[in-house]
Amino acid sequence: MSAASIAGKYVAIVRTRDPAELKKCVIVLDVGHVYDFDSGRFDHHQPDFEETLDEDHRTPLSSCGLVYKHFGHELLRVTVGAKLTDEQLETLFFKMYRQFIEHIDGNDNGLLMASVRLNYSPSTMLPGRVGSLNGCDWLGTKDSMCAAECPTEGQNARFIRAMMLCMSEFLPKSFYAARKMTAVQGQLDAVMAKRERPEVLVLDDYFPWSSELFKHAQGGEVQFVIHPSTDHKSFNLRTVDKDITNRMAGKRCEFPEAWAGLNDAALDEATADAVPAGCVFCHRGRFIAGHRTLAGAKAMAAEALVSQTGGGTKYQVVETFEPKQVPPPASAALKSAAKQAATGDGPPVRKKTKCVAGKPTFSDVQSDILRMTANLVQLSGKIGGLAVLHDNTASR
Repeated sequence: MSAASIAGKYVAIVRTRDPAELKKCVIVLDVGHVYDFDSGRFDHHQPDFEETLDEDHRTPLSSCGLVYKHFGHELLRVTVGAKLTDEQLETLFFKMYRQFIEHIDGNDNGLLMASVRLNYSPSTMLPGRVGSLNGCDWLGTKDSMCAAECPTEGQNARFIRAMMLCMSEFLPKSFYAARKMTAVQGQLDAVMAKRERPEVLVLDDYFPWSSELFKHAQGGEVQFVIHPSTDHKSFNLRTVDKDITNRMAGKRCEFPEAWAGLNDAALDEATADAVPAGCVFCHRGRFIAGHRTLAGAKAMAAEALVSQTGGGTKYQVVETFEPKQVPPPASAALKSAAKQAATGDGPPVRKKTKCVAGKPTFSDVQSDILRMTANLVQLSGKIGGLAVLHDNTASR
């Protein structure tokens, strides 16, 4: 089958398990015990069903995954991928499966998230949010609180709300993934080329680096990433996962155990022999730390590397940045700040936002969201729109 087979036709959504009604349907999802693409049947409950996305994925598909497997490329191309190459679209297809669709497949098939006891249960995953739309109507009018809080609403109306909820999460996430894919690679290539030592990557400004780092030819060398904090008053150091698909595998290098949970003066004291004063914090999980200066952040990374490997030579921090031009200060406090900025040893100076190639501006984001919405409406038109059968009356 293809989308063209129902293009331009009025489509009603019928929620039923009646075999006679199912025979009348062009597409049948999640019922019927049949998976056959050509006849538009997408169920996964039959005993012999063993379909996965491909040979590299082990999670059995639900009806959601089946639809995505056959129509995901078309959906992404129409909504967010107009400017993507075929290779980028393929990457986005698998990325959205891993980050959005696969957990729905696993949840719907009763597949455990792990083979060991979970430390906590992720209760706000998409299937749970959809399920919460059912409210407490199972109590009916017997419970006055539920009667007051949960409006009377039919299953079809809640189904439409669930559809809108899913699309409101899928579209922005796929849009963000596509944007990140096209913008991050060039930025990462530039900063990788400027490394002073292979293990430490320094970003001039923060960008989402982790997924692209794992794909980079030299990404395996990096053990710490340093970038300005969100308020541009200090620098954060982040450890790098051993395996981006398995956080339980641990980090390539962790901060020393003696630093865990310390901040400010206490952390300065713990690092006094190797790191200049100005430490901000070290998370007790030892995966992120901070320092008020770039030189200090580099020194923390160097000491962590020495501590973990049990030896080696601490590298000499060499500042290669151009001195920042600071206007004449009008007070002692400003003089001090200007001196720090000029030497490159103080907090980073916040840069004015400017539009550069490959980096989307807010107006770009706005226009793309509007474009996505228009495309979604257009896509609905291509498959005939949506309708619900309610009280035997079809209504758009």
